[in-house]
Amino acid sequence: MGNKKKYFRSSKISLVKQRTSLMLAYPNSKICFDKISFTWSACVKPTSLSNVYNVVIKYSLRGSPEVWVKGDNLEKIDAIDFPHIYETDKERNMVRICLYLPGQDWDKSKYISSTIVPWTVEWLYFYEVWLATGKWCGGGIHPRLKI
Repeated sequence: MGNKKKYFRSSKISLVKQRTSLMLAYPNSKICFDKISFTWSACVKPTSLSNVYNVVIKYSLRGSPEVWVKGDNLEKIDAIDFPHIYETDKERNMVRICLYLPGQDWDKSKYISSTIVPWTVEWLYFYEVWLATGKWCGGGIHPRLKI
C-alpha cells in the first residue's frame, strides 16, 4: 500500500454546541444570538490579585471569533506600544485583542470555551505584567495597531 497518509477534515462545531459549551463552562456569562452568530460576554479575572475585565466575544459562522476587552479597568489604551491588539475603540474604551493566528491556531472544529476564553484570560495576565513592567512577556506575533 505504500506510505499513503489519510487526512481527515475536522468537523465544524455547530453554533448551538458552541453556545451551550460557553454557557455550561461560564454560567454567569451572557449570550445574545441569532441563526448565524452570537455575542458572548462575561467578567474575567486572570488572577486573585487582578482587576475584573469585561470580555466580549463575537462569533459568526462566516468568520473567526473577535475578542474585545472593555471597561474602566483597561489602562493605557492610548499607548502606542499597547501590545497584541488589532484595533482600539477609544470612545467605548475597548480593544480587540490578538490571541492566535487565524487559520493556524484556531478553527471551527475547536470549542471557544476551551480555547479562546482561556487564551483571553492568559492575554489579560500578560497585559497586567506589561502594565507593571512595560514589557510584553506573552510571546507571539504583534499585529499592527489600527486606530
